[in-house]
Amino acid sequence: NPDNLNALHLAVDPEEMGAICPPAQSAELLAHWQKMVSDQQGPPEQQLGLALAAALDGQYSEAADRLLSVSQTQPDEKARLIFWLMQAGRNSEATAAAAEITDSTAPESITEADRALSARCLLAAGQYARVRTLLAADGELPSGDELERLYGSACIREFDEAVSRPPRNPAVPSQWLPVMPGGNEDVRLLILLRTAASIPVTRTEATDRLARVSLLTGSVAQRAQDFLLQLRSSGTDAENVLIIMGTTAMLHERWQIAIDSLQQANSLGMGRNPVVLNNLALATVRGPAAAAQNALTLINQALELVPNNPEMLSTRGEIFVAMQRWTDARRDLEESIRIRGGRPKVHRLLEQVWTGLNDPEQAEAQRQLAEQQENAAIR
Repeated sequence: NPDNLNALHLAVDPEEMGAICPPAQSAELLAHWQKMVSDQQGPPEQQLGLALAAALDGQYSEAADRLLSVSQTQPDEKARLIFWLMQAGRNSEATAAAAEITDSTAPESITEADRALSARCLLAAGQYARVRTLLAADGELPSGDELERLYGSACIREFDEAVSRPPRNPAVPSQWLPVMPGGNEDVRLLILLRTAASIPVTRTEATDRLARVSLLTGSVAQRAQDFLLQLRSSGTDAENVLIIMGTTAMLHERWQIAIDSLQQANSLGMGRNPVVLNNLALATVRGPAAAAQNALTLINQALELVPNNPEMLSTRGEIFVAMQRWTDARRDLEESIRIRGGRPKVHRLLEQVWTGLNDPEQAEAQRQLAEQQENAAIR
């Protein structure tokens, strides 16, 4: 329902964290709202709906202009307005808007709600050190889920900015590694990650960054590995830490690290986590040993836990391709597409299947479908 504002908010929230809305869907959504709202004088709910739809389509400047009037009566939208201004390249306006919020309340009368709103605005404006200064009292981390989340997010985003993390978009895959500045700055940045990892709500993101640093070379990688070992040893998140380490290693084709981490995670989960089983199966079949039979056993266990899962069917299809069991591979891959729709990797696998079945026309059709989807993803 494109008119449901709650649904639009639910779509925009993950988009602001880096998720990607399919271009065709967002363009259709924006056209719907543009038809409904003809000018800037409409009701606030309609202005908000158009602003959210414009942001989902990447039209951040239009989104910010629409939200500006709404935010005067809805202060909670200020942080989103600042984020959109930054995305639109209107940085000076964003900085001014953040300053207006943070300077509007005297320090002696500031409430926790005021502090949270100021932190959200500063975070959206990219002023991460100021967020930490605002929230930390005498060097102590803030208490309360919301303030802890904001503090941890500021640590992670400050790290990301310092190591040149690429912006998340369809053309930039998730296989990125930090570009560490070196020296004492490396130590400072790792401390930021360790701090974020001590906060439950930001632990997963911080662990992701530490896992990426651990794949580098030299002392900085060893420090990250030591921090990850501490995380696994000191809390209840050992399985999740190992899953992140294994999956990150997979993305960079560091197969033995991936297999070692995921095997430990599988042991901790007593073979009952289908995500671990799926990723371990992929690492096993793609790694240098290419142990397809072991991989098949693992993915069959995963599919017993979540039958007809399309991702896991495509994994089993890939394993069957490695075993040259073309008919079995075709069955699983086509069922995966039937359930979820096509993805480039599945069509690439089906291209191999039809080649193995000596049907070049079908193979070419699958190649073209894969290319079309790959090209659509980077537009």
